Amino acid sequence: MKQVYLFIILTFFSTSLFGQQNNIDSLLLVYKEHKIDSLRINTLNRICRYYYQINPEEGLVYADTLSALALKNNKKELISFNHNYKGSILIRKGELQKGIIEFKNGVKLIDSVGEEKDKYKFYSNIASAYRYTRDFEQATLYYNKAIDIVNRYDMKDRLIAIYNNLGAMAQSQENYNIAVDYFMKSLENREFNKNPRKLAITLVNLGTIHHILEQPEKVLSYSYEALKISEEDNYLTGIADSKRNIGKSFIWQNKNINDAISYLKEAAEIYLQLNDNVFLIEAYSSLGDALELINDLDNSINYHTKALELSQDIKMQDNILGIRAALARALIKNGDIKKAEVELKIVLKDTTNSNLLQDHLLIAYKAYSDLNSQRGNYKDALHYHKLYKEVNDKKLSIEKTKDVNELETKYETEKTEKENLQLKNDNIEQELLTQKANTRNWVLLFSLLILSTSAFFIWRRYKSEAKAKKTISKQKNQIEKQKNIVEALQKELHHRMKNNLSFIDLFINLAKERFSDNIYRTKLNELQNRMRSMFEIHKQLFKKEDITSVKAKRYIDTLVQNVQEVYNKKNITITNDTHDNVNLLSSTSFPVGLIVNEFVTNTYKYAFSDDEDGIINISLTSDDVNYHLTLQDNGKGLPQDFNIEDLDSFGMEIIQLLTKEYDGEFTLNGKGGVTMNIQLPKTAA
Repeated sequence: MKQVYLFIILTFFSTSLFGQQNNIDSLLLVYKEHKIDSLRINTLNRICRYYYQINPEEGLVYADTLSALALKNNKKELISFNHNYKGSILIRKGELQKGIIEFKNGVKLIDSVGEEKDKYKFYSNIASAYRYTRDFEQATLYYNKAIDIVNRYDMKDRLIAIYNNLGAMAQSQENYNIAVDYFMKSLENREFNKNPRKLAITLVNLGTIHHILEQPEKVLSYSYEALKISEEDNYLTGIADSKRNIGKSFIWQNKNINDAISYLKEAAEIYLQLNDNVFLIEAYSSLGDALELINDLDNSINYHTKALELSQDIKMQDNILGIRAALARALIKNGDIKKAEVELKIVLKDTTNSNLLQDHLLIAYKAYSDLNSQRGNYKDALHYHKLYKEVNDKKLSIEKTKDVNELETKYETEKTEKENLQLKNDNIEQELLTQKANTRNWVLLFSLLILSTSAFFIWRRYKSEAKAKKTISKQKNQIEKQKNIVEALQKELHHRMKNNLSFIDLFINLAKERFSDNIYRTKLNELQNRMRSMFEIHKQLFKKEDITSVKAKRYIDTLVQNVQEVYNKKNITITNDTHDNVNLLSSTSFPVGLIVNEFVTNTYKYAFSDDEDGIINISLTSDDVNYHLTLQDNGKGLPQDFNIEDLDSFGMEIIQLLTKEYDGEFTLNGKGGVTMNIQLPKTAA
């Protein structure tokens, strides 16, 4: 049977790959015979895309040649092709940081030739790489940059892939309702989609999310549809992803397990062919789960071990912990308790680890409960079973409730036996002491009385001192604990605010696509920059141990960069003379950030003509009492009869209002450009 299965697999791949190779051979012949660069470029482009499906590494040399020819012939849309090609291969292999560097080099090359609209694909790829490393903050930043470009150039079909990626990121963060919402938005945009593979990806993602939400019928519905589309288009990645989802659904339902194993092995073969290590890990791990269900424990452990080793090689931290838990479960069933305990201790070393997802924790708690139960350590078994129950109370069945009751009975029985034994020992000891006391003579009794009296006073003094030390230690621990709680709550507050503002930033981006009028888009950009000045504070405070202040120079540089990206005027130079060691109190950072944002925005809008070179200078200093903020530009300045009270400028109103609100002082000089001096007290509310 196994030979027949392998024959079918090899026949499928040999037939598929043979057809692809014939296409490549024909295209290579065209490429070698023709001397017209435009024809050679189009042919190379098709060759690279074929190689990317069957053997990406062999296609690298053609990707380099394609970019060189594109540069020679000013084919801007293909000049950075090799960076995208190499970066995608590195991501597949799991070399995520190298992939990010390759994509960023592609962005630099695009900037040098001025083809800005092609940057969206690099931004999206960079974001996806950060998503795989679970750096969701950077991922959100780059997805937003991609959405900005897509909206600016009205490329609605590109939103399909970005919504897919945003959905996958929300899924990684266990925000499943948000994930489904993004995937459905992707389907809603199918009218702009001319590529069936994008539709297949969306359907695969919906199948994956419904597997997590424990809706197997929907998993199979979406996955079979994705499989049909992928097979019709000979889309190998879609075929593998669909079969992976179908196999996992069968495992979850504990039915058709042999079919699940077949699907997963076929998916693994494709991932191996594509050198796609990220999803090969998941296929191996799922195969381990399936084989465990049919008690083929040696092969189950083998596949889990393969998945673990591959995850460690490519540093996929969120996979490592989950695979260790599943491996431990199989080891326990196989009777290898010591190895299982080693894996579980690694998993449960830090239950606050963001890479330890809820499903991983459930497997680990259940496995540790089973391990301790086998050892007869019913107290610990009960402890971990209760932890499991707390995390997954809704999933607890009658059978599991029965297990808990049995553990409780065994633990209570063991506890009663120990208490009875201790009581018996105490009684025997008491009888021996009584017998010894009756045989003592009067002299010894008198000596003992003196010694007892002395010991009593010594003991009383010792107890008094020990009690005082214990009270002091307890108070100290309570103070330290309260301090840690307050700091943790403050950090959590900053973290939540940062995440909320990040979503607001994303919603503004989504809103901008609704408006074609530049006036509305400009206002939304200004609103977005004001919001980002607040977001940056929470972001920096969350990352620091000291949550009372931020580094002023880095904070201001980030705000300035946001404005530069919106207006993209390369004729304006911004210098920040703030010293690196200037710290800005968190309470004062909000007005400073908003004031800097408004000044720089107004300068970009009004101070210089389109072709005029300009300079903006920013400086923040401090003394014992105040912060001193100086903002200058060498632009048009203000008219001689200028009256600040008559100025109709929302930005200037914000600056005045903030300065007044924080008990500061404000001066403005409009000669030879605009100079603004603002003084804010360090004790501002």
